[in-house]
Amino acid sequence: MVIIRSRWTIAASAFVVGAVVFLGGAVIANGDDTYTGCLNNGGNLTNIAIGTEPASPCRGDSEAITWSATGPTGPVGPQGPDGADGADGAPGPAGSIGFYKHVENFDWVVRAHTTNFEDVYCDTGDFATGFGGSIGGINDVELIYASQQGNNYYRFSWRNSTDTDETLGVGGQVMCADIAAPYRATP
Repeated sequence: MVIIRSRWTIAASAFVVGAVVFLGGAVIANGDDTYTGCLNNGGNLTNIAIGTEPASPCRGDSEAITWSATGPTGPVGPQGPDGADGADGAPGPAGSIGFYKHVENFDWVVRAHTTNFEDVYCDTGDFATGFGGSIGGINDVELIYASQQGNNYYRFSWRNSTDTDETLGVGGQVMCADIAAPYRATP
């Protein structure tokens, strides 16, 4: 079968296709990509408009058709590479708890077969959280215990198990937590 078309029909069709391409770009930019026109028995498309209605009603030998410029959604693509690390955040506010070590050193004459004790305190209102002790002098004097006596101090006890009085240096260390109000302990 041979279809003969006039030059006018070919020119008009070219104009319509050009208009669709031109308008299609503008419409896609605006987010509306639905077109409607009239398709006649000869395969010609007329009355093209943006939206769901043709520019004018289709004649008896034409049928209204609608199509989309974007087509169906395609498959999801592969994941892209990781992005660059973000910038460092702003510094946070100052903390409410700080720790410090409080040390007391004592020079004692420890009597034979006796136990001596000394208390080591944190600053008023702070909490004692741990301890340590040391002895300098002789090997027969020992730290026998350190115990927390209140919220802010430890008691250290040393024993001289020799038969002679001994002069020595002893030390007690307390780890303290500087607690901001209203969490401070009362002494």
